This record gives sequence, C-alpha cells and structure tokens, in this order.
Amino acid sequence: MANGLTLLDALYASPVVTVKLTANLLDVSKAAANTIVARFCEAGIIHQIGEGSRNRSFAYSEYLRIFDDDAARP
Repeated sequence: MANGLTLLDALYASPVVTVKLTANLLDVSKAAANTIVARFCEAGIIHQIGEGSRNRSFAYSEYLRIFDDDAARP
C-alpha cells in the first residue's frame, strides 16, 4: 500500500513513468515495480503509451489532461 501511495504522489511530479523508473523510485525490484504498474493500469490510473513489451512508458492521462490547452478552454 505504501508503495502505491508513493507512486501516486510521484505521478504528480512526473506523470510519465517506466517500470525501471518506478523500481528506482520505490527501491524495489523490477518484478515488484511491474506488479505495481500493472495494478495501476488495471485500476485505470495509468495506461501504456504506444505498443511493445520492452521499455514501456505509462502515462497518468487524467492528470496530463488538466494541462491540455483544449481542455483548459471554456
């Protein structure tokens, strides 16, 4: 649970992450980071950017949408 909260907090500073970055941030193995990232994906918090299975990037799209010029217009 603490790792999940730490990752969620980190997503506000860096809304695009990788499994490697997550592992470094949380000081966990890549396997553990992959599990946490997968849970965030299943919960709809982040989603994979692009395709592929190596060096995957994941975005916190709902947060990024706040900064989208089109979304900021009345």
